[in-house]
Order: sequence, then structure tokens, then C-alpha cells
Amino acid sequence: MRHLSKSLRTLLLILFLGFLGSFLIYYLLDIKKESVVSPNNDFTAITNSFLKEQLEKDTLGLHYTIADPESLRIDYQVTLPLWSEAEETNTYLQYENLYSSLQEIRQAQKSSEKKSLSTEEQYTLDLLLHNLPLLLEGKEFSFYEEYFSPTMGVQVQYPILMAEYTFRSKKDVEDYLTLLSQTNAYFQSLLEYERQKSQQGLFMSNASASAVITQCGEIISLDSLKNNKHFLQTSFHKKLTGLQEKKILSEEEIADFICLHDKVLLEQVYPAYQSLAQGLSSLVGSCTNEQGLCYFPKGRDYYEWLVKTNIGSSKSMAEIQELLLIQYQTLEKKLQICKEKLQQNSNLTETTFPVSSPEEMLQKQQAFCKQDYPSLNSVQLSQNNNLNFSLKGEIVESENTLIKPVTSGLEAYTAPAFYVNTPLDSTGEHSIYINFSSTKEGLDLYTTLAHEGYPGHLYQSAYYHGYQSTQGVPLIRNLFHFGGYTEGWGVYSELAAFDQAVSLFPTGLQAYYKPLYDYLKTERELQLCLLSLLDLQIHWEGLSPEKAKTALALYGIEDREKQDALYQYIVEAPANYLKYYIGYLEILETKEKAKSLWKQSYSDLAFHTFFLNAGPSDFTTLKTRLQ
Repeated sequence: MRHLSKSLRTLLLILFLGFLGSFLIYYLLDIKKESVVSPNNDFTAITNSFLKEQLEKDTLGLHYTIADPESLRIDYQVTLPLWSEAEETNTYLQYENLYSSLQEIRQAQKSSEKKSLSTEEQYTLDLLLHNLPLLLEGKEFSFYEEYFSPTMGVQVQYPILMAEYTFRSKKDVEDYLTLLSQTNAYFQSLLEYERQKSQQGLFMSNASASAVITQCGEIISLDSLKNNKHFLQTSFHKKLTGLQEKKILSEEEIADFICLHDKVLLEQVYPAYQSLAQGLSSLVGSCTNEQGLCYFPKGRDYYEWLVKTNIGSSKSMAEIQELLLIQYQTLEKKLQICKEKLQQNSNLTETTFPVSSPEEMLQKQQAFCKQDYPSLNSVQLSQNNNLNFSLKGEIVESENTLIKPVTSGLEAYTAPAFYVNTPLDSTGEHSIYINFSSTKEGLDLYTTLAHEGYPGHLYQSAYYHGYQSTQGVPLIRNLFHFGGYTEGWGVYSELAAFDQAVSLFPTGLQAYYKPLYDYLKTERELQLCLLSLLDLQIHWEGLSPEKAKTALALYGIEDREKQDALYQYIVEAPANYLKYYIGYLEILETKEKAKSLWKQSYSDLAFHTFFLNAGPSDFTTLKTRLQ
């Protein structure tokens, strides 16, 4: 939960394209029909046609992906992705058509003596053929998805995305204002989804609905708008000033835009939040289940499907449960050993950390990356002749990364930290948001930045962008989300930071602080393991609230309010903890497999290079690539 854990981080690219993932990074090829058809030609045309369809129907997703869509000849109408049953049906039809077409390519491969696909194209084909059937299974669970979760719902993430909406041109400002004017239509489409959930007995718990309704009044408040103090207003003014400094906008244009922006916020966005609150209020009380998913019809099946799609693991639920139980017992014993070592020096405290500023922490972490991680210089973004545009060279340095505090009005609703991705064709600054209300200074901040920055999500994203552009990796790879791969790497980076932190102390003090940091690292991993185990037991086995709270008390979380908050979060975000921790354990398992296969050729640098080169994947297909 946000009060206790850093594991609730998100890349925050959430605007929904059916059941597509949030790690949306797009390229686009110029699609040309060839007179001679081959599996390679078909593969390129089919996959990039699919990409274009998705880009053109979600302007917000497009903006966060491509800075200059006109250079790609993308003809888009400014629109938010409105939900409807017809659109959802169409999304699954697109999946089915894509899967059918790719199966034909596989058959063509088998009947051809020539190898028509490159190694990366073949791996992409394997990934898609493995995962598209799983995505198509989601048709059975159309109304189990929750768009308005109190902890990571649209009502929270949408205004953050709009505040981060980059202004590079006058048209960007105009598009932004057009999108804002569609807020009510967007919310009403999702509210219709909630009404149908309610009719099927699948509406969220009363506690969750009440929390979302309260948020609607707090996130967009009338007082803050009238006093020009809302974060959407302050961010808008700052971005317009940037355009004025570049002589893109005049003072008159800025004044007109500010006037129009305030009008849209007051007359459209604020009423949209009020209407959403009213609509949800009318559904309060229709909840049929306040506990885990297994108490819903098909809820257990949905949870299993969610775990598979979130993590990308081929393990059964029973195997995952056994793995977590064994891991928990192992970590408990390890923690006890660490505790005994700590007791040998009762004067040891956590009060001192050798690095204070976030910027300096990032610089230190970049230095560590040079030892066991591939250099970003090795995959520097460059022009690829297959692309319609030039990817501008960008080596990500700490001074090109902005550490931003989460605005006070959103601290209660957002994760402890999150990284906002940059478009592929932009050399703009990278943003890491820190929620200082739930992230302490010192070691807590250092490990948070490792998760979000180096060698975590920022480094992971920047490296893979470069690798794709130089190695000809098929562009569709980035359309599908593999949460276990992405967030597992975040946890992998975070836990490694505990060991790195020890070396930040003077040589004479490192042995002094190592027992403490070993203890804190083990405690952190044990916490993630426990919460993952509770996640599975609540949703798959039906663990009651009281038994879940008893388990938390045994771990040392005895405060009733914290217990309630943790239980409620797990109910609201099923399989989220598993995405982080099982993803991490799958990475360790893949690492051990690499050691076994590569023997003397193994090194951490070699494994990290392999893992990052592979890009977002399910772990079954990734382990096949390993061989």
C-alpha cells in the first residue's frame, strides 16, 4: 500500500486501448504494398498497419509516443479513447485478425526453404503467437476490469497526464485544450461501463466507490480553480512561458490561451468530475462482494488470467503459491540472521546517509551502471533507414532528468514514485515524480530512484529505445505490455541499490553499515513477498479480512488503520504485488538459467545485456531466447 510500500509504482501511460498495456512506445513504418509477397513483407505490413490503427484513435497516447506525428503522415482527429461495447468488440476483432494473419505467416515459414524473417522478427512472431491467444481469453471477463480504482484509476492519472502534456508547438496547445473539452464524454463513456458492471453484479466495493467519489471533489476543486492555484493551471502557465521564450507564442496568444484554459476547466472539466461523482453515487450499494475476486462468478478464473497477463509467467497458481511460501520461509530465516548480526552492534542506526540530494543520487547510480550494465552509448539512438523519421541521438544523463514532487493535492492518491516516459522522437527531459509524503529522504529515496531511474525504468526504457532503432527490432514489440518484465526489473534494481548504498560510505565505515543495510534489504523483500502472498490468498483462495489482518499483525503491522488500508488496496488492485515480486523472482530464475547455460562465459554484464536487449517479454519466450 502507498503508506508502507514502494511497490506501487507505475509508468503512468494508462489511457486505455482495449486491453493493451501501459508501456506504450510506438514506432511507425511507411507501409507499402509489394508486388512480391513474402512472410517478411507480410509481417511488416500487418504489424505496422495494426500499430497505425491504435495510434490514430488515442491522441493522448499518440502525444506521449510521437512528438511530431505530422512527420509520420499520421492523420488523426483529436480524441480521447471513449469506451463502448462496439469499440471493445472491434478491439478483440483486431486481435483475432492479427493472430490469424500471423499464423498464416508461421505456416508460410514452414513451407518455405528460405529463412525470410530476421532473428528479432522471429522472436517477435514467437512472442505474439504466444501471447495473443491469452489476450483473446480476456473476452470472457469484459466487465471485471476497473477503470476507477481509488489508487490507480483514471480519475487520478488523467489530470497528471494532462499536466505533463508537453507543449512543443501551438498545435500542441490547441490539441491539449480540445482533449480537455472532451473530459466529460470520456468519463461518461467509462461511467456507462460501470453501469453495466453494476447490472452484472460486478461493481466495486462501497468503500472503493466512496473513496473515488471523495477524490472527484478533491482532485478538481472549485476553490483552487477560481484562485488559479490548481496544478493544471500552474503547469499550463509554465509551459506557455516556455513557448513564449522560444518565440512560438506571442503575449496576446498566451493571454487568450490562459483565458480559454480557465474557461474549459471551470465549465467542462470541473462539471465532468462532478457528474462522474454523481454517476458513481447512484451505483453505490450495488456491490455484491466486498472481498477477493474469487467471490465473484468466474472471479477465480479472472484472477488466474490477470496473473498470467500481468506477469508473463507460465507457472500455475499452485506453483506460484508454493514459490511464495518457500521464499517467505527463507527470507524469515535470513532476516533473523541479519537481526542477530545487528544486535552485535547496538549503536548502529539508520540516521545517516552519505548522499542527500536526488540529483547526486542519480549521478552515483549512473556510475554504478557503468560496472555491470551495458552502456547507453552502445545503443545511442540514431537514424534507421527503415523509419520515416530520424530518432534524435540522446544519451540520458542525470542533468537531463527532472525530479519533480507530486503536487500536494495528489499525494494521497499516487504511488511513492513514478517515471513518465518521453516520446521516441524527442530529446526532452525525463521526469521522475517523487511523492515525498510517502518516500523518506536517505536510503528510502535512494532505492526509490534506483527503481525509477538507474538502472530502473528510465535506464531500461532509454536503453531499449536505442537497441530497437539500431538493431531493427520489429516495431509492434512495444505495443504489448509485460508487467512482470518491466516491474520485476524495477524491484531487481531497487534491491540491488541496498548493496550499492553501502559502498557510498567511506571505506572504513562500509563494514559498519553493511549489517544494517542487509537487514533492511531483506526486510523490504520479505514485505513484498508477504503482500504478494496475501494478494494471491485474498483473490484466489478467499482469505477473509480478519485472517489477512492477523497475518499482517504477525509480520509486525499491528496498526488497525494500516491493516485496513493494505487489505483494501489489495482488493482494489488484484495481482499488482505479484507483478512486481513474481516478476523479480522470474528474473532471478532466468539469471540462474543463464549461469547454467553459459557457464564460464557468464557475467552480470552479459546477463543484463541479454535481458535488456530482449525487451519486454513473457518469461516463457524469454527463456527460450536465452538458449
